[in-house]
Amino acid sequence: MNEYNFNFISLLMVLSGSMGLFVAYAAWMRRGAPGAMFLMMMELAAAEWSFAVIFEMAVTHVPGKIFWSQVSYPGISFTSYFFFLFAASYSQVGRFLRRRIYVVLAVIPLLTVIMAATNGLHHLLWTEIIIQPHNNIALYGHGPYFAVLVGYSYLLLLAGILLLASAIYRFPSNFLFQMIIMILGGLTPLAGNVMYVFNLNPIPGMDWTPLAFMVSGLFLALGIFRFRMLDLAPVARERIVDIMSDGVIVMDAHCRIVDVNPAMERFMGRKGREMIGRLFSDALPLWHEALECSSEPAVYRSEVKMLESGVTHYYDVRLTSMHNRRNKLTGQFIIVRDIQKEKELEEEKNDLIKELSAALQRVKTLNGLLPICASCKKIRDDKGYWKNVEHYIEEHSGAEFTHGICPDCAKKLKEKSAGSRESRNREDGGGKK
Repeated sequence: MNEYNFNFISLLMVLSGSMGLFVAYAAWMRRGAPGAMFLMMMELAAAEWSFAVIFEMAVTHVPGKIFWSQVSYPGISFTSYFFFLFAASYSQVGRFLRRRIYVVLAVIPLLTVIMAATNGLHHLLWTEIIIQPHNNIALYGHGPYFAVLVGYSYLLLLAGILLLASAIYRFPSNFLFQMIIMILGGLTPLAGNVMYVFNLNPIPGMDWTPLAFMVSGLFLALGIFRFRMLDLAPVARERIVDIMSDGVIVMDAHCRIVDVNPAMERFMGRKGREMIGRLFSDALPLWHEALECSSEPAVYRSEVKMLESGVTHYYDVRLTSMHNRRNKLTGQFIIVRDIQKEKELEEEKNDLIKELSAALQRVKTLNGLLPICASCKKIRDDKGYWKNVEHYIEEHSGAEFTHGICPDCAKKLKEKSAGSRESRNREDGGGKK
């Protein structure tokens, strides 16, 4: 162990690596959240970097410094890469990145690992290593490729921070603290690395980046456990617009179309790229006639009837103007809802009401004067035809008749039947005489 001289800074590096593993585990437990897997990989890379630096700083000879620096370079190379992918995924723009872009972005980190492993052949990463005897910290002379690595890493870090910052305006306000914490989580390691790269260093040769990752881990742990950063995933407002069943057209102050959501593309039967950048009146002349694009702040709502492929379609259209605090027009948007089914149901309802009204009217005619024959009891209808009472009532009321004999009629029929039998008997008796 004489080759290694561990000190208080080594303990801090252990804490930094442990913090990275802790945050990585927390992200793994929430791996279903947007960006959680990329956050886990970033923290694992930072932890690998920190643990390797423990031995790089403690080893007392140059070959050992070179070896542990080579071990640390996978973490050094990929930390900013995974941070950018995490920021892109969490800010809801990762869906625009194709897999081949992930591969392209990984070329420089992979090349950096190879350059570190083969530095003895070309010295493009380190030109020389000098160990300071008073504190055992190595001073690295960097080659031209080191500038490539630094520039690329800073570019990814700043791009990720800008994505998170832009999401503040697209996400609901209650996610503000989450976004601020993640931005701080990216800025802290960047600040530590700037101190090392540009010699703004109270301890020459000391790389503060791994220790900055410990502070960054504290921020991220606060976001995960206090503000539920990976439990309550925000949804970008434009994502909500994309999945709306209502069509949306966004225009600028000059009535030029700047955005069209997928639902509106279905209503129009056209792709949004064919309309974006064009005047509303030029891109959609029929809609412009139905709903005039105004140059003054206003709110309109109307029902639009369109003939499409020989079929009439009905839409509920709302136009709303957006303006700033000075009441200056900044843009307009149109929300279109397909009300075809509602119109069909309304027409069915109206038809049913008409049928019921007609039936009710027919029933009511039975309460008025009915022309009935005094002899045969037939009723004359509106067209002058004489109909049986049963038939007439069935037509005008929906009632049905069942036939029977009342007691009076039954008595008369019985008496008539008895009289008929007595008459036949007398005739039969007279014939025998």
